[in-house]
Formats: sequence, structure tokens, C-alpha cells
Amino acid sequence: MKLADLRGRPVLLAMVYADCGTACPMIIHDMKRIAEQVGGVPLRHVLVTLDPERDTPEHLRRFRQMHELGTDWTLLRGSDDAIQTLAALLGVRYRADADGTIAHSNLITLLDAGGDGAAQQEGRGAEPAAAVAALLAATRPTR
Repeated sequence: MKLADLRGRPVLLAMVYADCGTACPMIIHDMKRIAEQVGGVPLRHVLVTLDPERDTPEHLRRFRQMHELGTDWTLLRGSDDAIQTLAALLGVRYRADADGTIAHSNLITLLDAGGDGAAQQEGRGAEPAAAVAALLAATRPTR
């Protein structure tokens, strides 16, 4: 999948990993809060794993169930090179630690319906007002 494949409606995108017990669940919670505050705006949620080796399709299915992620959520994994490229494009910094955890930026990125970056928000409990305003602006039709 390419970012261009996500065009057509606004996208909230974050890079996370399934075994994260701290920041990643909070990022997901923040993404849900943003969606709640924009009401009926058609929105797609995309999570890209930072740990494709351990986040197998089955592991991501269990992760989806555990966090009650609906059909408007897309969970992606890719090659290390593709993940590094996307992280660089989004400004997400990450590194694997010796204990198996991954230290990473806690960014939620909003792409408008045309697939362009419209806003970024720090995850982990940040007030979503700016992201909501950007999302509402991003729902204007694209040309």
C-alpha cells in the first residue's frame, strides 16, 4: 500500500507497535477522541507498525480486537526500509531498545482527502482541538 492509496477521505495515521504498553494505547485513545469530536466526518484511521517482525498479521488481529478497532481502522506492516521511509516522511523518530521495547515519537498525523499532510499532533493525552479544527478544514472537497 502507498500513501496515495489512502486518498479520498481524511486519514488519521500513527506509527505504533502492538506490544507497547504505554504510549501506543494512549495514541489510539487520542485518535478515537479526535474521531468522536468530529462527529459524522468520514474518516479513516491507519496504524503502521514499527515492529513488523513481531507484529505478524495474526498478532495485529489480536491487537485490533483488544483495542476494539472497527472496520474504519487499517493496520499495516511493511519492510524495514518502507517503515524507515514513512517514519522519516512523517518526522517519527524511533529506536529499538535491548529489552524489546521501541522508543518512538508519539505523533498523530492528519492527511487530508488528497493525501497531503494537513496537521500533526503529539499523542498521549494531548487536547485534540487543533487536530479537530485541521480535520474539519481537511474535509473540504479536493480538486
